[in-house]
Amino acid sequence: MVEGSSRDALPSTTPPSKTVKTWRVRSVPLRLPFLVRLCGDFAMLCHFLTLTGGGDVNRCPFRWPCWPAGYLSSSLLDGGTGDTRDGPLLSAHWELTIWSLARWSTLRDKTWRVSDGRLLRACGRCQAEMVAVSSSAAVLSCGNVMCSLFDRPQAKLIPRIADTPLSTAFRRLRRRLGGPRGYPLLADIPFFIQAPVMHCAGKISKCLMYFLLALLHKPFRTMARQRIYALLGRSNLGAMYLREFARLDAMVVALPHSMGCATDAGVIVMMQLNQLMSASWRRAIGSKPAVAREHAASAIQLAAALLASTFRALKPFDPETKKAGVFNLYLHTALAHVRQLVGAEFPTLHLICDDHIEGMIASLNRYFNRRTNNVSRGQSLVNRVALVPLTFDKTKIRAAAEQQLFTKEIIVCPCIVKLTPTAGADLEEIVRLACRDAALSVAVESAVDTISLTPETSGLVKAAREATRAAASAAAAVAGAKAAAKASIAAETDPATMAESARVEGNATVVYSVAQAAMVAVAGRVPLLFALAAEPDVVRQNQTPQLEPSMEQTLQDELEKAQRRISVCMCGSLSGKGPSTVARKAMRKTADGGTDSDADVDVADGGVVDVDRVDDADVADAGEACATGAASASERGEVALGTSPAIEAHLGAVGSVEHLTDSMHDAMEEVAPGVFRDEEFGFGTGVPEDQDIGEDMLLPERSRPRSDVPVEGDRCYRLEELGADESDDDCSDGDSMGDDDGHQCARTSTRANPTEDGFGAFLLEGAAGDEPLAPFLPSAAVVQTVLGSRTYSSETPDAVPLARALEEELILVQLFIARLRTPEFLAWARRDGVLLRDMALAAERLRHAIVCRMVDLDGT
Repeated sequence: MVEGSSRDALPSTTPPSKTVKTWRVRSVPLRLPFLVRLCGDFAMLCHFLTLTGGGDVNRCPFRWPCWPAGYLSSSLLDGGTGDTRDGPLLSAHWELTIWSLARWSTLRDKTWRVSDGRLLRACGRCQAEMVAVSSSAAVLSCGNVMCSLFDRPQAKLIPRIADTPLSTAFRRLRRRLGGPRGYPLLADIPFFIQAPVMHCAGKISKCLMYFLLALLHKPFRTMARQRIYALLGRSNLGAMYLREFARLDAMVVALPHSMGCATDAGVIVMMQLNQLMSASWRRAIGSKPAVAREHAASAIQLAAALLASTFRALKPFDPETKKAGVFNLYLHTALAHVRQLVGAEFPTLHLICDDHIEGMIASLNRYFNRRTNNVSRGQSLVNRVALVPLTFDKTKIRAAAEQQLFTKEIIVCPCIVKLTPTAGADLEEIVRLACRDAALSVAVESAVDTISLTPETSGLVKAAREATRAAASAAAAVAGAKAAAKASIAAETDPATMAESARVEGNATVVYSVAQAAMVAVAGRVPLLFALAAEPDVVRQNQTPQLEPSMEQTLQDELEKAQRRISVCMCGSLSGKGPSTVARKAMRKTADGGTDSDADVDVADGGVVDVDRVDDADVADAGEACATGAASASERGEVALGTSPAIEAHLGAVGSVEHLTDSMHDAMEEVAPGVFRDEEFGFGTGVPEDQDIGEDMLLPERSRPRSDVPVEGDRCYRLEELGADESDDDCSDGDSMGDDDGHQCARTSTRANPTEDGFGAFLLEGAAGDEPLAPFLPSAAVVQTVLGSRTYSSETPDAVPLARALEEELILVQLFIARLRTPEFLAWARRDGVLLRDMALAAERLRHAIVCRMVDLDGT
C-alpha cells in the first residue's frame, strides 16, 4: 500500500472529541492506496486534472513547477525538483486562485486597502477612514460629523466589475498559479498517471517525418509522399495513425533509399533514437521480468536524453514548422517523467494503450451492435470493460519490426557538442547518467588512437580508460563480496564479513566517483561508447527459405542491421554517411553566437538538401579521433544499406513520379505539395483532389467539420511565446491582447521546495516576477498558514501579525462569497463557462480554513 499525500485532505466527518469545540472540525491527513490509474493522451489527462486552458507553462501533468524552458534539458535526468501533481496540490492551487481573485475583486481600483486587520477606504472629502466589517451596510458613508459628506453613501462594498477585466484577471491568475479551472474530477482520491506510450512516441515519429519531408524540394517531397502512400496503403499523410508513423520511421531508418531521394543524416539519427526509445518503453511496461524491465527503462532515458539534445538543436532549422518550437511535451515526458513510472519499481502493468486501434474500434462496434438499447451507451461501455480480464495477454503482442529492440551500443561523436551552446553540458549529464546507472556503461571508443590527439586530450583519455578499468574491477570485487556473504547464513551475520563487505563497497564508491569525473572530462573531446544491458530481440526466422522473404521479414533484418549500433554523428566521420546540412547550420549559428544569417535559411527553396556542400571548417575540431571510428565501422561491416527487392516491389506503382517533366514542375506550384490534378495523370475526371493535409495545415473549406469542432492539432511554442495567450484561445496565434502577453515567469533552475522554502512560496512560484499581479496575491507566510499542514498556536512566532493578516483575508473572502450571489457574477460565469460550483466551494473552504487558523493563533 502506498501512502497518500502528507498535506491536509478534506475535513474529517468523525465526531470531535470533548476537548474540541463542537462547531469546529479539524482536518486530518488522509491515507489511501492508489485507487485510480489514469492513462490517455494529454488532452484527456488535462481534462481529468482540470488543467484545460491553463497555459503552456502549466501543461505538464506530472509535476509542478515544470517550466517549458527546460523541457528538453538533460539536467532533468536527476529527477528534477518540485512536487507531484496530486489531488491536494491541484486543489491548493485552485483555492489560491480563488483567494487571489477575491483580493483582486476588492482591491483592484486601489480605493480600498487593508491595514492592521481592517478593510479601509478614505472619505472622498475629509479623507477619514471608513472601516468595513462583516456586518457593514452595502454602501459605506463617512462618520465624521464635520464632513460635508457625512452620512452620504459613497463606498460600495461590492462594486460592479465589467466582464472583460474579470475574465482577464481570472485567466491570468489561473496561468500564474498552477493552471486549474476547478477541483480535479477525482477530488482527493489518489491516482497514478501512466504516460501514453503510443501517443508520445507516435507524436515524435510524426514530427520527425514532417521535418524530414520539409527539408526536401517540392518535386522530391512529392515523390517521397507517393512512395509513403504506396508502402502503407494510404492516400493522406495527415490522416495516418500514429502507429503508422512509427512503422514509417522504421522503414526510413532501415532503408533510407526507400524515399527515392537523399535524406538528411541528422534526422535519420533522431529517428533511430526514437525507435530505440519507443521499443524500450514498450518492454519496460510489458510482461518481461523485473530485471528486463529495469534495463529497458534505463535505455528509455538514455535514448530520450540524446534525442532531446539533438532535437532541440536541429528543430529550429525546419523551414516549414519552426513556429512549432522545440519545447516538445511528448519528448519531455520520456526524458523526465517516464523513468520514475516504469521498470522494476512497479509491477507489470495490466492495462496499456492498445496500438491496434482499428481492431479495438471494430470490437466496440460488434459489442454495441449485439446489445439492446435499454441502457445508456456509457453504462454499456462500463459493463464491457468490467468483463475484460485484468491480465496482460502477451500472446496477442504483434512482433512488428518497429516495436522490437535491436540496439546494443550507441557511439556518440564529439561533433554534437557544437550544435548548441548547452550541448556540452547536456552530454556531461548523459555521461553521469550512464556512470551511475547499473544498466548502462560508458567508455572511450576502443578505436580512438591517442597518438593523433593533443597531449592534453591524450592524457585525459588514458586517465579515463584507467578509471574505467578500475571501476570494473571494483564492481567485480563488490559482487564477489556479496556472493561470499550469501554463501552461508553464518557469514551474513558475521561482523567481520559485514565489515569487509562495507569496506569493499566504500572503496568501490570512491572508484566510481573517480571514473565518473574522468569520463565527464573527456565528454565532447573523443567518441564515447554507451553500452546497454538490455537484451536485444531476436529477428523472426524465415519459415519458408525457398520463397522470397516477406516485407516484414525483410524490414526486421534491415532494421536490426541499422539499429545494432547507433552512431550519433552529424559530421559523418563515424557513421560513414554524408554530413547533415541541418547540423551544419546549427553549428554555424552556435559559432556565430546565436545570430541568424542568410546562409541559415537557404534550405526551404533549394533542391534536395546538398549534403556534399559542407565546409571543412564547419566540422573541423568536431572530433579529433573520428577518422579512426569510420575505419573501424567498415571493418565491422557497417555499410550503407540499399533498398530491398521486397520493399522495392511495393514502390512500382509510383515509378512514374520519379520522372516528372519540367512542365509538370510548373503546374505543381499551383497545387499543394503531394497533390496532382487528375488530368495530369490522364484520369479524365478533371476534378481536383483534396489537399494532402499535414500536421500544421488546415482542411479545405469544403472538407472542414462543423464550426464547433476543432481541426487544429497539438501545438508547442518557443520560449519567447510562453508568456503569450493560452494556446487554446483563438487569439493565441495572433497579436497579443494585453499586459499578460509580455510577462515572463521567473524560470530559475533553483525552485521552491515545499519542505524547505515553505509551501506558500512553493504555490506562488509561478507568479514570481509578475509585478502588476503582486499586489493582489496573499503573502507566502499567510498562504503557508492557511493552506499548509503545519500546526499553529498562540506561542507561534509572529502570531499577532499573522492573526491580523488573517482578519484582512477573512473580510475579503467574505465579500467575494457575497459577490458570487449577484446576478452580474452569475451572468459572467455563464458567459465564460466558469465552474461556479467549484468556485463557491473553494471560497467556503478558504473561509473555514482562515477561521480555524485564527482560532489556533488566538489560543482561546
